[in-house]
Amino acid sequence: MDLLAQIEHEGAQEAERIGAEAEAEAKAQLSRAEQEIIAEVEAYRQSERHRIEQEQRLIVSRARAQARAIFLKAKSRAAEALFAKLVEETTNVRADAARYRTFLERCLREAEQEVRGPLVLHADAADQTVIEELLRGTAHRLGGPIKTAGGFIATDAGGQLVLDNRLETRIANLRQRARSEVGKALFVGTVSA
Repeated sequence: MDLLAQIEHEGAQEAERIGAEAEAEAKAQLSRAEQEIIAEVEAYRQSERHRIEQEQRLIVSRARAQARAIFLKAKSRAAEALFAKLVEETTNVRADAARYRTFLERCLREAEQEVRGPLVLHADAADQTVIEELLRGTAHRLGGPIKTAGGFIATDAGGQLVLDNRLETRIANLRQRARSEVGKALFVGTVSA
């Protein structure tokens, strides 16, 4: 029986050794699993932190773009109101005869500098008398009438070169220049988000 007892004893020792190794392996695996979980949780936290920061930057960028759009709309409305008032005021430009005559004289000088030779001026019928007075003693002549709030269109004798000196055109040109200048003023030195 000694042999059987010895086999049982050796079997029990072997079972104990295997159990201890299994327990040690289980603890090692559990420790590795815990480390992997900790690493995955940290990676997830980092990923979420990065995602949240990106969302924050996107929200701030959108808010800035919306603020810029609101600002531009306000500027545009103010400019349009200003030009509407300017157009309204030009409808009565002929009321101040001396001032209007000075305006027409300046337009005529500009036309003479731009278009060489005799000019043909096309003006509103309401301005015919004033323009005929301005043209006395020159080689220029009055052409066919046009409908305008003031000013005239000048051409060379052959009708090849055209210079538009109507109030409407001057206001439209001023509006373009002002819009360009406002755009430059708004965006010079701005940093995009």
